[in-house]
Formats: sequence, C-alpha cells, structure tokens
Amino acid sequence: MKDLGKIIFYLVATVVLGALLAAPFHWGGLWLAEHGVMPWLAEVQFRRFFHRGVLVAAVVLLFPVARWLRVPRGLAMRELGLERNGRWGSDAAAGFAASFLMMLVLAAVLLALGVVKGRSAIPRGGLGSVAVSAVVVSFLEEWLFRGAILGL
Repeated sequence: MKDLGKIIFYLVATVVLGALLAAPFHWGGLWLAEHGVMPWLAEVQFRRFFHRGVLVAAVVLLFPVARWLRVPRGLAMRELGLERNGRWGSDAAAGFAASFLMMLVLAAVLLALGVVKGRSAIPRGGLGSVAVSAVVVSFLEEWLFRGAILGL
C-alpha cells in the first residue's frame, strides 16, 4: 500500500476509533456528573465527547502508523519540517490578538442581529475549563496535525 493510502487509512481509522470511544467517554462523563465529581458534564453534548474521542484516537494511532510508514525512531523535529521558532512569543501574542479580535467582531455581529443573547453572569469555573480545553486542543491540533502529519 502506498504512503498516501496508509495516511487515508489512518484518517478513517481515527474517525472510526473516535466514534467507538465516544460512547464510553459519554457514559463516563454522565457517571462523573451523577456522582457529583464534575456535575457540568451532564450538560455536555455528545458531539463534544465524539470530538475528544477522535483526538485521543489520533494520538493513539499516530505511533503505530508512523512505524507502518517506516518513519525512523528518534526522528528529529527538523526532519519533519518543524523548526524552533525564535519569535514564538510575539507570534503567539499576534495569533491570540487576531483570534480574539475576530471572535469579538463575530460576537458583536451575532448580538446585533439578535442571533444570540448575552448572559447576565458567567458561571463559576466556566472560563477556567474553557481556557484549559482551548490550550490543550490548540496545542494538539497545531503540533500534531499541522506539524507532524503535514511534515510526514
């Protein structure tokens, strides 16, 4: 099988495994909510558990697929086309500012059109869990998908 076929197989297998993991993740989330450990999980939609299942599957399957593609062990980041960014701080700040500005404009447009309504209060701990999730998911997406997979 050619390398492109192997990568397509990896993508399909990632979605299938993610779908298989979604139900146990959902059941676990409901169990945690029922036992008061993380009560906010009772309100989380199933699709979010599916998305997390796909991310876990992508990480789990990445290493066997890398071996299948005969990627040498100890492969340096430079060989994947990844290099250290000397300006990572300013690039991260500019990316954060650009994305924050776009989200602010989008929120203003949606509020002005009456598509959404603003809340009078933000739930306790709501911003913290959103921030942690955003950092972890963005790191995985940028490093793993955009960097490593495109480098392969």
